[in-house]
Amino acid sequence: MRPFLSLVRKALATPFVIVKYHFRLWLHMNVLSRVEYKNRLSVGKGVIWNYGCYFNALGGISIGDNVLIGANSVIVSISYIFKEVSVPIAAQGNALEEVIIESDCWIGANVTILAGVHIGRGW
Repeated sequence: MRPFLSLVRKALATPFVIVKYHFRLWLHMNVLSRVEYKNRLSVGKGVIWNYGCYFNALGGISIGDNVLIGANSVIVSISYIFKEVSVPIAAQGNALEEVIIESDCWIGANVTILAGVHIGRGW
């Protein structure tokens, strides 16, 4: 049992893990982050995101080069449709809209970016 605890302590002490994606770009990502629909996520070179991030890329997420994303940030590319007041929101379906974050951006901690948002270069 001791070797297992040693391994767990070592893993928790390591703040970032280097992951090589299928498109051969290096990315620093924390192990406590979650990405859904990762085949619809496009990540540029030098992207770093911190622990606790959640990305839902069903509608597509495009992140440019050298983007920094703070801890506990959320990026979702899907939202509910709520056009008819007389119809429950859950019955109106979903809308998929791509999220685009251009190069050289800094997304601070605890930021939520919703479907259809486009963040320009250098913001």
